[in-house]
Amino acid sequence: MKKNILFALFLLAGFGLSAQNGVLNESTYNTIAEWADDVPGEATFTNTTGEERTFTWIKRDISLPDGWAAAFCDPVLCYDPSTVSQSFTLQPNESDTVFVHIYPSEFSAGEAVVEMLLYEEGLTDTVRAMFNFCIALDAVECSLTSTNELSEGQINIFPNPFTASTNIELELTKATDVQVTMYNVIGRQMYNRNYGLLNGRQQLNINGGDLPKGAYLLQLYLDEQLITRRVIKH
Repeated sequence: MKKNILFALFLLAGFGLSAQNGVLNESTYNTIAEWADDVPGEATFTNTTGEERTFTWIKRDISLPDGWAAAFCDPVLCYDPSTVSQSFTLQPNESDTVFVHIYPSEFSAGEAVVEMLLYEEGLTDTVRAMFNFCIALDAVECSLTSTNELSEGQINIFPNPFTASTNIELELTKATDVQVTMYNVIGRQMYNRNYGLLNGRQQLNINGGDLPKGAYLLQLYLDEQLITRRVIKH
């Protein structure tokens, strides 16, 4: 039987889509709970435009202890942990909730981090929602690891869309380990490069000539920070 959740903190920023420029807000959701076989978290998404819109989400298990699993429920269905991407439609000004469910292994405590990337077809902006869970065997204080530092310096990706290559322009304030990965819309890694330690103003060239045409999620790792952007290959 599910035990009571001891504490849940939901940042109220939520998600919104601007009809003019497609800007999406990002949020972090922290849940501290006593052990149960199903520990839920939730985020509310609002279509703030005057038109019906279809959104696609991608699930990424950033950090799960051995034997744990995570699954999403969107406004359409609840999915098993193997499902990494689905779409749903919202009417104008309609709000709905996306749930993430953590399934810990039997009587094991730990921390889990699950990422939801949400975008609208045809736009390059992506919302990134981070779900942080600390699950304890008893009513003890948990200390959640902070994972919501989204940027350092100014980030610019150009051209986007691109045909053969694109560039990441950024300015780092200290020596930083830099890595770039790209995933297609079903979550398969299509590009990965570790640039090592960099500092100051940088321009990283991403050779995407061999990539199939389509949309990709570009992830830029700066030490422990993670920045996610959507890029399109024409």
